Amino acid sequence: MVSTFIDYNLITRDMRLSLQRTSEQTLVKREADYYKANIGNVTTIDEFMDDYRLFNYAMKAHGLEDMAYAKAFMRKVLESDLSDEESYANMLTDERYRKFAEAFNFSSDTSVVQSDAQEDAVIGLYNQSYVNQDAAVKTDSAYFNAAIDLVTNTDQIWQNDRLKTYVMTAFGLDPKYTSYAQFKGVITSDVDDPTSFVNVQDAAYKQGLQDKIANVQANATPEDLANPNSAASS
Repeated sequence: MVSTFIDYNLITRDMRLSLQRTSEQTLVKREADYYKANIGNVTTIDEFMDDYRLFNYAMKAHGLEDMAYAKAFMRKVLESDLSDEESYANMLTDERYRKFAEAFNFSSDTSVVQSDAQEDAVIGLYNQSYVNQDAAVKTDSAYFNAAIDLVTNTDQIWQNDRLKTYVMTAFGLDPKYTSYAQFKGVITSDVDDPTSFVNVQDAAYKQGLQDKIANVQANATPEDLANPNSAASS
């Protein structure tokens, strides 16, 4: 049941993950260097939040990257007096917010936003987040290798959320927007068969793009052709 298509995608997924880890090592160092070079120049919460790289670095370090958009909320956290049990950060049930506020000195009178120890702690947490991510991938891969040998049909993957998520990740599919019919069509496709589901879908997608391009070109004015950005947005 597991086609050559799924075998191919799982192999390329491992290759992508290997390349991704290598690039992430470079990214981690670059972001750490930026943080070290710039956090000492910050004196206010506004300056901290307005620097996308600094703020998001610290948020990811504390496992709060999904809340980076909620700046009004995070401002209240940073302004909290942690010595006051009824302060905003202390009243939140999720301890990550209190620890985030604890990593900075915005609520105190000191001109130093972050001590060397606090800075090192944030960088350490950020690095650990990537170690944890890598460990999670290895755990999921081990589970897949053990579970896939027992699979004999599509339903057994579809009904196992952990297995399904792993397989969908290999294909670059979003579980929220993928139907059972699409899922089955993809993982049972033979890439060497031009009439297989995945090849037909790929051809339809490419044709749709070509049709859109042709439509833009057919309706474009001389001014549009002189300014491609305006034609693309029309």
